[in-house]
Amino acid sequence: MAVPQRFASVHGKETWDIVISCVDTRAARSSLHRAAFSKGFHLWKYWLDCGNDLKSGQVILGTPRRAGSELKRGLLCATQLHPELMDTTMPEDDTPSCSAIEALSKQALFVGWMVATHALDLLWQLLRHGELSHHARYFDLAGARLSSRKC
Repeated sequence: MAVPQRFASVHGKETWDIVISCVDTRAARSSLHRAAFSKGFHLWKYWLDCGNDLKSGQVILGTPRRAGSELKRGLLCATQLHPELMDTTMPEDDTPSCSAIEALSKQALFVGWMVATHALDLLWQLLRHGELSHHARYFDLAGARLSSRKC
């Protein structure tokens, strides 16, 4: 079952095979992190977090695990690799949301496409082959760079 809507804590209390997040604020990502790692919540098998700014982005597939979980080894989630993504003491990026018409005039043309393509490819690798060699991808269109993080 897919739930393409704003995340609410009630969704965090359910078991999900894959949670895909594309959020615009640190507060929203912090809420997702709390749901993924808090006691009393059920395990999310995978959390695919997608993010971007005007010319760069990241796609990170993680396996949320709480301390003491029987599953010790997992893929680090975006908020574990980059805690600043959920640091609400930092100022929010004031660039327009990806969904805003205004973003089309300020965001590089293929930023959203790159995020979506890398997200789909990570899912394809996982579902088709049952394994990943890399679980995080980073790109910068301005510098023509692409990097990844091994599992």
